[in-house]
Amino acid sequence: MSERDTRQAGRTPQLLLQLRGGADVRGPQHYEHSVKRGVPLTEIAAELGPDLAVLQRLYPDGVARLWGSTPSSQKDNAEVRALRARRVGDHVFFCADEIFYSRARILHLFRNPAVAKQMWQTDGDGRTWEHIMALGEVKPFFRPVLAEPLLRRLGLPVPLRSLTLVSAAEYAAVLRFLPGMPGPVPRPQPSVLARTNSWRFFAAVQDVVDTTRRTRCSAAAQNVPLTMLWAIGRIAAGGDRLTQWADARASLMPVLDRYGSTGMFGKPGEYPLAPVAGSELWDIRTPEGWEAELSGSRGGVVLGTPDALSLGFSPAVADLLNDVEVRRRAVAMLSRISMVAVDWPALLAQVGLAGYDSATGAACSSPLTTGEPGSNLSA
Repeated sequence: MSERDTRQAGRTPQLLLQLRGGADVRGPQHYEHSVKRGVPLTEIAAELGPDLAVLQRLYPDGVARLWGSTPSSQKDNAEVRALRARRVGDHVFFCADEIFYSRARILHLFRNPAVAKQMWQTDGDGRTWEHIMALGEVKPFFRPVLAEPLLRRLGLPVPLRSLTLVSAAEYAAVLRFLPGMPGPVPRPQPSVLARTNSWRFFAAVQDVVDTTRRTRCSAAAQNVPLTMLWAIGRIAAGGDRLTQWADARASLMPVLDRYGSTGMFGKPGEYPLAPVAGSELWDIRTPEGWEAELSGSRGGVVLGTPDALSLGFSPAVADLLNDVEVRRRAVAMLSRISMVAVDWPALLAQVGLAGYDSATGAACSSPLTTGEPGSNLSA
């Protein structure tokens, strides 16, 4: 990138809302050709001039992802302002059929009618898409974003009619409503749980179970203790702290089917952990490492396309549960507060906690009163 591009890339990003265009302007074909597949630089090198060297640096594999806009016949409308004020480093959302379905970052901006005509020909008025963006990796949204709610939050007309630029401040204000989006949002600071002793863990477990019962959802009340036992079993077996949901579902479903309730799995993308997911005990990550957007649904959580997620105990809790005695006390507590009457040795063996069944008989001593400070929970 040029020195100017490098300076701009460090800015807080604005958001460019980009219509893909319909079949009348060959929008789907253009998007497939120059954004998804990309354009070999050798095909347009003769027309690029000084921008060739810039694009060669940006795309070492020689394939550029490019998108263009036609010049506007008006002097000051949303499109003109967007073309004038967009910058390297800004984010781009592509819109079609009333949804935003993919996003990218602007790496370089240039104007070149010859390149545009060679790639995309002209529109019905003979104009070229000569205001060109060079884009970084184009990523689909974690789940498609309906255009209308986002546009209304931004105070924009519905439906979107033209290229539109959203300021950095306005963009930051709506980031939390966008699934799986990275951005200028700080990670949460270490919680009280991560800074104190093991009794906090047991208090948090009790709070989760109490919250579950207050929802009056019998399935969640059964499933939450069982799922926490399943997750403890993974820690005891030396497994990874986080498990991809596709794998978790395969091993957890038989446990819930036998001892709990699978009624909350009626729709794809649901799992029975709303109270746990909202607590400091649990960690849910999208492929990019950012917390998933959660919304309650019949005591469960809808996660769009959950197979791409990873979930498990938080780092602090996982570290604490590496201690055998803490695991024993956790098993005792969860068996005591579980609403399920089961064959505990069989259940514990199924979740990887064989040999911990003696803990279920020790449940009369509450971990909330017997725990000694000293088991540090620092992540």
